[in-house]
Amino acid sequence: MESAPLITVTLFLLHRTFRVIDDNRSRTLDREELANGLRDFNVSMSRAEVNQLFDELDKDNSGHISFDEFLQALRVREQF
Repeated sequence: MESAPLITVTLFLLHRTFRVIDDNRSRTLDREELANGLRDFNVSMSRAEVNQLFDELDKDNSGHISFDEFLQALRVREQF
């Protein structure tokens, strides 16, 4: 049996993590879901830090973080 490519497995796990954090199943994260999700994964951040992170992730200023915005934040940016 052939194993799945690493990128496929990684995307699956990231999507699963996003869905776990998305408490209301809206397919987006609001500020409270992000704060609770970080806490659930033992990431200690102040409310101000969570708000700053949320604002950076919410690229379209919709008040919600989409899975695409979540992925974009995790991309490694090449520096030239």
